[in-house]
Amino acid sequence: MEKEFYDAVNGGKVEEVKEILRSNPNLKINWKNEKDDDYTALIIACENGHDSIVRILLAHPDINVNVKNGSGYTLQYCTCVWKDLLCSTSTSRFKGQPK
Repeated sequence: MEKEFYDAVNGGKVEEVKEILRSNPNLKINWKNEKDDDYTALIIACENGHDSIVRILLAHPDINVNVKNGSGYTLQYCTCVWKDLLCSTSTSRFKGQPK
């Protein structure tokens, strides 16, 4: 189910993302897509500018903004590189979040 969730996030499918989250309480929300440099759903949502999905993911109690992708970069680093204001300002308040 994690791959389907990642694909929905990547495609910007807000309602599908909400439905998958609702119907799969044990979803590994921080799952890394090995075929996409170990990006998480949150990283790909930021990269693609899916602001509404970013907000949904940041509100999830299990989200971890400190997960590193395959290149060793965290979400905050990636968003600074992409200059994505929503993601970088939204995630900065989670600095040092334990998970």
